[in-house]
Amino acid sequence: MTRLTLDARGAAQERRREERTASAIVANVQDLVGTITGLAAAPVDVSFFELGMDSLQVLMLADELEQRFGFMPSIDDLFVLENIRDIGAFYEGELARRVQSVAAPDGVLGDEGEEFEV
Repeated sequence: MTRLTLDARGAAQERRREERTASAIVANVQDLVGTITGLAAAPVDVSFFELGMDSLQVLMLADELEQRFGFMPSIDDLFVLENIRDIGAFYEGELARRVQSVAAPDGVLGDEGEEFEV
């Protein structure tokens, strides 16, 4: 078996990976919003309604999100998640939660510096 150590360098590498993932998710959502609205580069912090989207277009976005990511926010969440950045944060958190629940059930990951067998 291989022994891995969760150290500060590994934690920093994991944070950088998460930042890249978040940027990719936001870029994907931005692309979808652009396709629906016709905007070449929709601003990430402007509400969907300020971008000119109506409720039907938000539902179209939800359908496209489900096709791209395999799941979508609840209808209630769609109207709370007001902009591209909010949707990106939702997907980042939800994807991380889903990956962690599959990769490390029952708290398998230890504290920094703790060794565990793989």
